[in-house]
Amino acid sequence: MMGAPLQCSLFLLKEQGLLHHCNSASATYLFQQDKFYDVSYDTGDKSVQCGRKVDAFKFWLMWKARGDVGLEWRIDNAFQCARYMTEKLQSREGFRLVLPEFECTNVCFWYIPPAFRGKTEDEDWWEKLEKVAIAFPL
Repeated sequence: MMGAPLQCSLFLLKEQGLLHHCNSASATYLFQQDKFYDVSYDTGDKSVQCGRKVDAFKFWLMWKARGDVGLEWRIDNAFQCARYMTEKLQSREGFRLVLPEFECTNVCFWYIPPAFRGKTEDEDWWEKLEKVAIAFPL
């Protein structure tokens, strides 16, 4: 929401080691254990992007350039755009929200083609509807 690249992202938790425990692949072909140093310092298995470290300096520069107000505006704008999208989908025939209200800035919806509208929404109906997106690629 702030426009920061992934490598600038941080996700901090109170529970030490929880993310490492949940996401560690321990891929021996990537993280050989026969190093001449303590392998617990290898960051590859502790990061979303494997061997790439979190680049906090880029985030700091972005924060200095935009400031608190600028970053706040970007997040507020993302939520306003999500609200606008929700209102547009609710007012257009053939679109149905997956959730009655969005929980963040992701607005998920179904497109209901005219041939599907007003029909009984049974298992067969949903099975056919699931194939609509595949039939109409971007």
